Amino acid sequence: PSLVMQLHYLDFDFSEDELGHACWDALACVPPERWEALLAEAQTLLAWCEQQGGPAGDMDAGFGWDFDLQATAERGEQTSPIAITWAAPFLQATRPQDGSTRCCLGLSISTTPALTNAFKEGLHLE
Repeated sequence: PSLVMQLHYLDFDFSEDELGHACWDALACVPPERWEALLAEAQTLLAWCEQQGGPAGDMDAGFGWDFDLQATAERGEQTSPIAITWAAPFLQATRPQDGSTRCCLGLSISTTPALTNAFKEGLHLE
């Protein structure tokens, strides 16, 4: 099944090595009231990757894909980490502190050639 979703927050930069392994990097920053929507988008995308490529893990060990998540909240000049984990099929994150003005999510997804092609098709990327 193809990925049928319009991304509203995550905008990926794509790079590929000579073996066809790809890295998709996105950084999305939103006001706190959009944080839950951003998390939902990332959760949908990660769940789709698992549906297509099996469990995430070290691709050198034979897994079809892997990912890295980072999240921060900004309050003035201060940045504080937001605890975030994904245990399929749920993405869980602590709520940003009161007074936060912006929440940022960094998501990197690495894919093998088979999942890379499905990802490109699903996101209508060339």
